[in-house]
Amino acid sequence: MVFGLSLNFITPITNTKPPVKPLLFISFIYILCFIGVELKAQKDSLPEEYDLAKDAYWEGNYNEAETLFIKHLKWLDDHPQKDKTRRIKTLTKLGDTYRHLRLFHKSLEYYGQAMQLAKTDDRYKEWYLDAANNRSYVYSKMFEPLKAIEETNALMPITAEFFGEESSDYANLHMNNGIDYYKTGDFYRSTQAFLQALAIFRNVSEPDSEDFNRIYNNLGGNYRKVGDYEKALEYAEKALEIKLKNYPPDHPSVAKYHMNIGKVYADMGEPEKALPFLERALEIEQIHYPDDHP
Repeated sequence: MVFGLSLNFITPITNTKPPVKPLLFISFIYILCFIGVELKAQKDSLPEEYDLAKDAYWEGNYNEAETLFIKHLKWLDDHPQKDKTRRIKTLTKLGDTYRHLRLFHKSLEYYGQAMQLAKTDDRYKEWYLDAANNRSYVYSKMFEPLKAIEETNALMPITAEFFGEESSDYANLHMNNGIDYYKTGDFYRSTQAFLQALAIFRNVSEPDSEDFNRIYNNLGGNYRKVGDYEKALEYAEKALEIKLKNYPPDHPSVAKYHMNIGKVYADMGEPEKALPFLERALEIEQIHYPDDHP
């Protein structure tokens, strides 16, 4: 009978397992796809979270950057990476963030962690130099210029070997020494170091690079200190001009450039010209730092 044939066709042989029901199979596939999407989302959060932290940092939102970098560091704790580059970079950026927040001891702590991890493999030498150079800069900010000069001089041969003497990295070491010699009161050695840095920057940097706003700002400070106010004002104004080509006008790092011009005018005995620059510097500071900030 046709009916019987149909039954025999759809009835399984008794010594075999029943087929997987279509609904169960589809559910199983769905679960696998869901797990795959979740794992991909978790993996994709690694660069996204780090990039958000960097964006906040470059926008000058250092408190937000701190939160995001720490969150990302905890993610790395839970998901160890064979390549340590991301951890080293995150530790270094946390050091940078705390430096801008003027929490210098925390900054030194994270730079130190980055250096310890980076020195385990020559592949990370560039990141070692980055963290070490920034640590030297923090000592300078803490008004320990002799310690900063000592660390900078130790980095000179390593930096020359890795980047070359005609590189912005090598120029930055000279500039850092110029800043620290200035703090010791040795204005001659300070100016010589700045001029060495400037000579290298002219060979390796674009005309509007912030390398120049920093070196002009520092040379302006030296000329102001020795009483050459005409040159001091010239370099201070050039420094602010280039700074504003690289950063938004309310960025916290812009404040000191306005302040430096105001100081030159004050030293020249022109307080009416100094006041607008000093007020603008204070206005920027108040945007980013509370009244009780150290």
